[in-house]
Amino acid sequence: IFLLILVFIGKYYFAIKLKLLPIILSVFMCFGIYESILGVKDLYSNFHLLSFFQPKGTFPNSGPYAIYLSVHFVLAFIIILNSKKGVRIASKILLVLSILNLIISGLILPFTSSRTAWVAIICGIVFTIFQKYVLFEKFNNVFKSKFAKLVLISAITFLVFLPFRQVYKFKQNSADGRLLIWKVSLLMVNEAPVFGKEFNYFPKFYDNYQAEYFSEPRTEK
Repeated sequence: IFLLILVFIGKYYFAIKLKLLPIILSVFMCFGIYESILGVKDLYSNFHLLSFFQPKGTFPNSGPYAIYLSVHFVLAFIIILNSKKGVRIASKILLVLSILNLIISGLILPFTSSRTAWVAIICGIVFTIFQKYVLFEKFNNVFKSKFAKLVLISAITFLVFLPFRQVYKFKQNSADGRLLIWKVSLLMVNEAPVFGKEFNYFPKFYDNYQAEYFSEPRTEK
């Protein structure tokens, strides 16, 4: 979060006059490279457990680690896509760091088994390409009628959601577990939806609500 704030400050307040944005982004890329290298080290150290081991770097588990790397991956892709020839040395260093980040994090991310990170990367890359090559306006010019636009949106939506079933099946127990947590959490929220009950209430009493949820009779389909 601190690095993202630094990037935005550099972009909107310092980039035009002081040209600090490439330096700030280079620092950001270095953090991504560092975490990616730790992931490579994790894989190498646990190569005999590769079938079920997931790298996590400095994070408590592979989930937030993969999401963190996905931010660097998409940002590196944006930097590479928008790189120009004949730029100053700071921008060249940033380009090299971005390429390294993209390669190393790209090698690690498949081993994290994080569907959230994978979807985030795909969405980020697709959106970047659409923005870079002004595809939204081009599609708007080609598909002028409302019916044509409706058909296009329907086709894109179908193609986007088509692989979602396989993504769900990839880690079905994990997805079902999260749905259960959300369902039980809604029961807690329903009791005090505006102000809550007390500080740190959720970790203290969630297990009680889940036990009560399982104790109630229900018909499974």
